[in-house]
Amino acid sequence: MAGIKQTELSNWFGKLKTCPKCDSSFSDSIETCPHDGEELVLVSGRSTLGPGHLFAGHYEILSILGRGGMSVVYRARHKLMDRIVAIKVLQGDADQSAIERFKQEAKSASLLNHPNIISIYDFGLFNEQAYLVMDCLEGKTIADILESDGRISPDRSVEIFRQICLGLDAAHRHGVVHRDLKPSNICLVHDENGHEHIKIVDFGIAKLLDRTGRHALQLTQTGEVFGSPLYMSPEQCSGKTLDNRSDIYSLGCLMYECLTGKPPIEGDNAYETMALHISGTPMDFAKACPNIKIPASLEAIVFRCLEKRPIDRYQSAAEIISDLPVVQPVSGSLKVKSVAHPVKHKKELFRLRLGFWTVSTLLAGFLTYMALDHGPENDRGTVLEKTIWNFETTLAQTLSDWHQYDAAKAVLAQVEDTARKRFSNKGRLITCLNMQYNLYKRARMFEDLEAVDDRIAMAQEAMLAENCDKLLKDLDEINDYDTKGGASVKKVLAPYVVYRLRLVVNGLNGQGKELRAESILLKAHQVLADLLGPKDPLVADLKVLLAESYQRQEKGFKARPYLSDALAIYKQNTSDDERKEILALLHLGQIDRDSNNLEAAKDELGQALKQAENMPVQDNHLLLKCLNSNANFLDRIGKKDEAAKLLSRASELEKQDDAAATIIEPAPEPDSAKPQIEPKIKPQTTPQIKPAPEKIENKQPINMDG
Repeated sequence: MAGIKQTELSNWFGKLKTCPKCDSSFSDSIETCPHDGEELVLVSGRSTLGPGHLFAGHYEILSILGRGGMSVVYRARHKLMDRIVAIKVLQGDADQSAIERFKQEAKSASLLNHPNIISIYDFGLFNEQAYLVMDCLEGKTIADILESDGRISPDRSVEIFRQICLGLDAAHRHGVVHRDLKPSNICLVHDENGHEHIKIVDFGIAKLLDRTGRHALQLTQTGEVFGSPLYMSPEQCSGKTLDNRSDIYSLGCLMYECLTGKPPIEGDNAYETMALHISGTPMDFAKACPNIKIPASLEAIVFRCLEKRPIDRYQSAAEIISDLPVVQPVSGSLKVKSVAHPVKHKKELFRLRLGFWTVSTLLAGFLTYMALDHGPENDRGTVLEKTIWNFETTLAQTLSDWHQYDAAKAVLAQVEDTARKRFSNKGRLITCLNMQYNLYKRARMFEDLEAVDDRIAMAQEAMLAENCDKLLKDLDEINDYDTKGGASVKKVLAPYVVYRLRLVVNGLNGQGKELRAESILLKAHQVLADLLGPKDPLVADLKVLLAESYQRQEKGFKARPYLSDALAIYKQNTSDDERKEILALLHLGQIDRDSNNLEAAKDELGQALKQAENMPVQDNHLLLKCLNSNANFLDRIGKKDEAAKLLSRASELEKQDDAAATIIEPAPEPDSAKPQIEPKIKPQTTPQIKPAPEKIENKQPINMDG
């Protein structure tokens, strides 16, 4: 094996003096390395054989080719056949496991007879030394070429890869796994015609597998790992059972380095490198060698060999051959084949799978939610049921628009039944009843109209009673909530309670239940004043609501103190809505006017009008109230001309609002179009205090929150 560097024969064991810098071997008589002047280190053990020594009766030692830790490789001549061979001799102090591995190498290699695998001629024991006789190769290793040239061109690499695959396929078909495939174990030699051939050498750590895939010989201790870290497969780094696909991975590492000049995986030390083989990902060729053009199909082949899971790699060396580009015989160029890049393909496949499962999961979750989620406590019923209910109400309205009154009546009967049995929100029931009211009115079904009118009144009363109960329960909870941090939570809930309180009080007043409204307001005033303090703006809002309740009951003397307190609070909180301050002044002026406290009424009503006129953003509705109230007051004290001027301003303001409404609002729909829902309002008790005639719109939207 002359011409092959000793450093590339690191697994072929022996004893010599060695240079620690260049790793060259020399006779023990030489003290320093002739190449770099380093002092040579003597390797202990049995003495090496000198030139002319006759070994095993037939082999004349010619020279030393190299050595490793446990053996020496000699160049020798078979005296009878006059053939130049290489003899690998195991040193006598090697332990029994080393001898067993040496025997295994001989057995493995002797089974292999292939042009791309080094030939083994003989094996035996001589003077208690195991030896192996093989071809003596004249050439270079891939490691030599990479060291001198940096990398190998793609067209030359493809032919090298093809021959390596042919040799590996032959070995694998005989159940032999190399386990240490690397650049230094691939030799390149030339035949008589100058054609380049490769030889796979050093099956020194190969294992022979039986027919079931189990190891025929267990040559290593449990957990012991053999191989070169730069080229070891993930399963080899993990100490797992190996098969031919481990060699496929090592071949991928070799191919990567041949094409780019760099190993695919490289850590700071052996352990880090092995860890990266298990979990790291090599750089693609564009990043590893940006200035070198390598066919994409060739890169795809390499990266498929480098897959972490054996099942994802090529399953045999023969499969690699079928995908390799073809080298054109004349030009030497590559005729590439279409091969999917495994990393890019897996990323695309991962995205597709991720998208599919994400959509499927969301769809499944949505359908489950639609069918099983019963919604909040104040609006029970699944999303699916509510969706069907909305569809049915739309269908009923469409049928009504098409004058299919009987069909619309049947659908609305089903909708009403669903609203009563499946939903807790009384607002849905009232919406359905109002649709029936409009349908029967349009279709002139008078008996049905009278019946649904009664059902509307009952439903509204039931919803109001339910809301009252919920509101009182919330007030009790706020009053009794003494847990740690409870005050902060209650302060957050307070505005929501006041909002719901307005709705409930308006509903009670609309049904003539002013005393019930007063009772709830007094309780709320006490609870929130204790929680927020008597000077809080929300407490002022409650005082105004109480005053309005007393005004409806013709108890202005009870209303005035609450309004005075509210006005004082609003003035202290300048950041609060100025509109509330103006309304409080307006109510005070009306009470004092009707109580003949005219001086106070004059100041209060005049101040309210002045502030309404000077608001940064004019509120026409509020200004109209102030104008009418002041006109009423002036008329009462005999200043009719001044009153007429204010009424004229009020009239002009109403015209402006009507003109704006004409521009913004669409024309009323014809009778055949969708009718407006007309909630039924019971007669209200007329309050004692009334300003001058004002245009009042009493639009009460249906509360869908129950």
